Formats: sequence, structure tokens, C-alpha cells
Amino acid sequence: MHREAVTIGVIVLTRCQVERFTDKHIEILKIFADQAVIAIQNVRLFTEIQKKSRQLEIARDEVQALNKDLEAKVAAQVGELERVGRLRRFLAPQLPGHRLSGR
Repeated sequence: MHREAVTIGVIVLTRCQVERFTDKHIEILKIFADQAVIAIQNVRLFTEIQKKSRQLEIARDEVQALNKDLEAKVAAQVGELERVGRLRRFLAPQLPGHRLSGR
């Protein structure tokens, strides 16, 4: 059994009686072999797709974890900026003539 000049497998047939296989038998065997090669290739492709799919799922999970961490850091920064803003508004009237930085 061949696919693109690469041997995929071998089919061995024997007979109990000594006689030649007919052309029809040989043709049926060739058709079967061609179908077997296609099935073997499909299994290989399916296995490869499953492997790639698992790799993508792992990568997606890693990205989601990183995104969640980043969202938490952004939320903390936003909270800090809000606290600084409140502090500036609170201190500004108490420190007339002083410029409060924070921008």
C-alpha cells in the first residue's frame, strides 16, 4: 500500500488451494488497499488535529490566566488612581497655595 511513493503498509493474501488470483480479485484488492491507505492517513490526520487542538487549549488557558492576572493589576491600578484622586480633592482645600502633583 503506497501513498505518494511512500509505503504505508502491506497486505498479504494466501489461498488454501494452489491457483492464481483472478484479475477481478486483484482489482478488488487494489481498491481495498487504496481505501485502507486513505483510512490510515485519515487516522494520522485526525490524531494530529487532536494534538494541535490540545496544544491550542493549553495556550488558550495560559492566555486566559495571564489576562485574568492583567485585569486584576489594572483594577488595582484604577483603584489606586481613584484613591489618589480622592486624596488630592481632600487635601487641596487644606493646603491653599500648594500645588499637588499626581498627573
